[in-house]
Amino acid sequence: MIGIDYSSLDLNKRDEYKLSSMITGDNLLFAITRLSDNKILQVKELSGLKDNFYLDFDYISNIFIKNNLFRENITEVTVGFFTRDFSIIPKSIFNNKIKNYNSLLNSVKQYLDDFEIQKSYIKSIDSFCFFPFPKSLDKLLKDNFKNVSIHHSNDSLISNDSIDAKDFVLVNFHQNLIQTVVFRDNAFVQTNVYEIKTKEDILYFVLLNLKNAGLPLNLVDVYLSGRVYEESAIYKLLYEHIKNLHFVDNLNRTNFSNVFLGKPKHLFYDIYSLSQCV
Repeated sequence: MIGIDYSSLDLNKRDEYKLSSMITGDNLLFAITRLSDNKILQVKELSGLKDNFYLDFDYISNIFIKNNLFRENITEVTVGFFTRDFSIIPKSIFNNKIKNYNSLLNSVKQYLDDFEIQKSYIKSIDSFCFFPFPKSLDKLLKDNFKNVSIHHSNDSLISNDSIDAKDFVLVNFHQNLIQTVVFRDNAFVQTNVYEIKTKEDILYFVLLNLKNAGLPLNLVDVYLSGRVYEESAIYKLLYEHIKNLHFVDNLNRTNFSNVFLGKPKHLFYDIYSLSQCV
């Protein structure tokens, strides 16, 4: 099933491009960015794929082939992987000699045949993120692309600077998952991934993030991004309880092709943020 699908006619064989892709249980979201001017020319979301499709090398290869993602002029690739199991460790206390990440390994031990522990660096908070990453997906990327950067899906949301508020909670919607990022006094506090089943779950997790961070509800800005709309029941419920509710809408519009004119920019905040990762 195709969700979002916007593509510019500016795509051609002469330019070089960057592929940015968010991958979760049954969903693949990708963007194509032209490197010469950092302009996003295509965003496409494939949903309703088979569960854990990224563990099947042939299945995901066919998806890449059908969407023409093995092009020679895609010279950079950035991947964000959704998983609820991850650990963020400040660089200042990290010891490269540490071999056993027991808490993380124990949480995914039943999957270790299919996953490896990946490490990414989050420059904005000078920290490392450790998370399980599918071996089959790693092989597919390394076999077909020379310049590959792998991240946890929350890395880019922490790093992006499109929100100017001093104290805020960012809630990014992605299928049946939400990601939250909390900043207090302009400093990163926490980030999480939650599975959601009802709209009430979303309200609960937003309020829980505020409580855990010691932030008063009506004095803090709550920003929404991803696949959520102002006319939706989810937005209406949040609006009833949260005074300072906003959509992320101040993305750099010069980084989008004209095909995105008139489209709510908050829909693309996650893939836009990932496309800015290096």
